[in-house]
Amino acid sequence: VLPNKETKPADERFCVLSRNGLRLRKEPNIESEKIELIPFEEELLVTKQKDDKIIIDGKEGSWVQVTYKDKIGWVFNGYLDWHCHQHEDVNRSKID
Repeated sequence: VLPNKETKPADERFCVLSRNGLRLRKEPNIESEKIELIPFEEELLVTKQKDDKIIIDGKEGSWVQVTYKDKIGWVFNGYLDWHCHQHEDVNRSKID
């Protein structure tokens, strides 16, 4: 197994599309410790992205490191978008 690669920092603002929020995690994996639940349409800053593509809840994406308030952690970017208020009915994330 090759080590995970990371791209250069993105430093872009995104928002959460999952109506039930998105878990901020300590490490870039679904088993990692949960730091906080980021609410629907909340804005966060993406600072780093893993190159590896994964599928969670039928959505393709990758893990991204984010800054939310004063916390740094990882979220799955399949539930992020640039346009917070254009999505009225987004499937709920099953990532708990």
